[in-house]
Amino acid sequence: MKCTGTILVVDDSLDSLKMLVEILQAEGCQVRPANCGSVALLAMASWLPDLVLLDIRMPEMDGLEVCRRLKADERTRDIPVIFLSAEADQHERVDGLRLGAVDFITKPFQREELLARIDTHLELWHLRQHLEAQVARRVEDLERKNEALERFTYTFSHDLKTPLVTIKTFLGYLENDLGGKLSKRASEDLRFIHCAADKMVELLNELLQLARIGYQEPPPSDVPLREIVQDAISLLAGQIAQRGVDVALSLEPVWLYGNRSRLVEIFLNLLDNAVNFLGDQANPRIEIGWEQSENGISLFVRDNGMGIPPRHLSKVFGLFEKLDPNTSGTGMGLALVRRIVEAHGGKIFAESDGLGQGSTFRFTLAKTQLRQPTHD
Repeated sequence: MKCTGTILVVDDSLDSLKMLVEILQAEGCQVRPANCGSVALLAMASWLPDLVLLDIRMPEMDGLEVCRRLKADERTRDIPVIFLSAEADQHERVDGLRLGAVDFITKPFQREELLARIDTHLELWHLRQHLEAQVARRVEDLERKNEALERFTYTFSHDLKTPLVTIKTFLGYLENDLGGKLSKRASEDLRFIHCAADKMVELLNELLQLARIGYQEPPPSDVPLREIVQDAISLLAGQIAQRGVDVALSLEPVWLYGNRSRLVEIFLNLLDNAVNFLGDQANPRIEIGWEQSENGISLFVRDNGMGIPPRHLSKVFGLFEKLDPNTSGTGMGLALVRRIVEAHGGKIFAESDGLGQGSTFRFTLAKTQLRQPTHD
């Protein structure tokens, strides 16, 4: 054998049990014998082997029941089980595989075949353990880096905001000191400085918000889609009314699952984006709804505005991406939306037939449900 490990051998035939133990020990494996299912389960309460060789037909508790109990226990469910059988019929083999067994060895077996099968599954088991350990280490390392990045973002945002506040404060002092002595050009220059400082503060706030997603969030809950969208609409009521936008919302009882404030941010940013890119549409309209697909419920926000050139569809969720530099915002709204959607176990993508054809932002969120109304 190329690969050795710890093996639990379970067989009610003492002769077969003794032979298996001798063969495996001769190959350098650490072996524990058990002559019945209850003894095997008792042994595994305090000791976890790398592999279990399990006779399928035993009195009191057969191998299928032992395997069922092992797979139901979180501690032992992933340990590979190989069934041993001299008379197992097709149904027993199918039942064993459905329970999670990795292989069957028919008695009487050839020594070399037995060792080759065991060696293969031990090697796979050790490889899996190695990969899981690597993943765990990388996840732990990533979590440490994310925590460091979050701390840096907070510090970065605070340290940059401080001089900006100073700039805006002293701009106010300067305007008061000069009073009406400012020329038209000087007044315009000061207005540009104010706007630049405001834009920088807005940018820093959105960067900080982006970094916070997924960290120290309140517990998720079930929330009606209609409530989430109405909250978002109320925050944009002025812009929507000013532009004369007709907003249509699906009336079906769709429920979302997640952080309520984050879910509102999704629709707030998508609605804000739609309003900003309505262009010169005479009858502006935004539709919010859902569709049933093979992968569950898909949500969408659709407008009849300016549309998106096909070559830009893959770029719209990037940081600081603005297709029209004359629109408001920092170009981070859709990046924020994607981050929230992904933090809620979903995906988002944009659709458009091109300029002047409107746009649709379609996305999924984990555990979205359509609930039929109950009647008393």
